[in-house]
Amino acid sequence: MIPIHIGIIGFGRAGQARLKALNTFENISLRVATQRPEAFGIFAKKHDIDTHKVDLTNHWQTLILDSKVQAVFICSENERHAEQVRFALEHGKHVCVEFPLCTQHAEAQALYALAAQKQRILHMEAIGTLTTKHQELKSLVTAKRMSHLVFNFTGSLYRWLLDEVHKQHFIELAFGRLYQCVDLFKNVTVQKARLHKKFSQVEGRSAFESYTLQLSLHAQLETSLSTEITLTEHRQADAKRSSQVQAFSPKGLIELNSKSPTPLFFKDCQHFLALILNQHSSQTLKSDSRFIQNYASQETVLTTFKLIEDIKQVLEYS
Repeated sequence: MIPIHIGIIGFGRAGQARLKALNTFENISLRVATQRPEAFGIFAKKHDIDTHKVDLTNHWQTLILDSKVQAVFICSENERHAEQVRFALEHGKHVCVEFPLCTQHAEAQALYALAAQKQRILHMEAIGTLTTKHQELKSLVTAKRMSHLVFNFTGSLYRWLLDEVHKQHFIELAFGRLYQCVDLFKNVTVQKARLHKKFSQVEGRSAFESYTLQLSLHAQLETSLSTEITLTEHRQADAKRSSQVQAFSPKGLIELNSKSPTPLFFKDCQHFLALILNQHSSQTLKSDSRFIQNYASQETVLTTFKLIEDIKQVLEYS
């Protein structure tokens, strides 16, 4: 493979997963922008990552301005995605960004237009659609066997996610699940949606920390195939992450395969690198199996943003 210089911005859960995946590729040099070098050192030791092959910097702008860096993975807080994607594209870098691409439909359109103008790859991660379960759901949609689809997600509500909530961007936290709905059915409409907020008292904490916020989004969606979709997104501090997808036919529950043989972040990294190499070596990589047709397409991303706007239009609060 042609040598590629890669940058990673942010070193939370997604940034760590990217580093672990990219460390397995040959002919890749890495630079990581993080203000937590001690966390990097602990993670690198635990996962046998050669720290001499990874350069660290405190500033994401410095990483992007590095002339050696050809592509960046943006794994920062949601509200920073648009700024960092724009800066990277303006400086000629290919970009892979964790979902959501940004927080507004018009903003997403502008970023895709900038990528086209600069002739650079702009790829938004959508690993939920790479699972074996999602591929089975696609087969059920094609066969018109599914009458009801249920997404039930529970996740933590740590500091930067609380910032998203205060800025009215809670629905965007469900972007991955909503993207899967659009990827499956193309045309998805909102029947009703409700956002429930609850403060609960926590024993054994100081007065200042004695209450914790719980947020639950409940959305009822419908598709052009008359399949009903029920989506629940629950967030709470210290909640254990879990994701459940259930499909039903008129006869009852349909059993789905939950195992995906290839690690999803690894598969997404393969796809992004194939896109870059395909742009520079189309004859040798045009049929590369790592290039996944129609994965995380611009059209589906923009349609998902429109769906989020529709949900906000009918959203009720309790």
